[in-house]
Amino acid sequence: MPSGTYFIDPVLANASKIHEGKEMAEATRLMIDIAGGFVADLPSDRDFDHPKVGPLLKKYLKGSDQAPVEDRVKMFRLIEKMAMESADTISDIHGGGSPAAHRLTIFRESNTQAKMKAAKRLAGIES
Repeated sequence: MPSGTYFIDPVLANASKIHEGKEMAEATRLMIDIAGGFVADLPSDRDFDHPKVGPLLKKYLKGSDQAPVEDRVKMFRLIEKMAMESADTISDIHGGGSPAAHRLTIFRESNTQAKMKAAKRLAGIES
């Protein structure tokens, strides 16, 4: 009778870990790209509260009429915190071991000879 214990496939587990680390970093990069330079140099709350500077900031940071400046600034702050104040990007890449260790496990656990044979067969190469 089976015990019901589940054992992960080490190749799939390590491949998904490599993919997740790379894709989260890419998603963060795209988020910063879409937000533009505001993520890196958004004025401080003190600047927005300044009697002379604040109105100018609100004037020049205005987007569409449907999005108040205050909401845009809140969104930029969220992106700033997610992208620049978080260690998640590092832990996504190196948490649970470095990508090199994951690749090593994939190669060690994979039947590379069978995969090469299948690739040759699919390409029409006789071996």
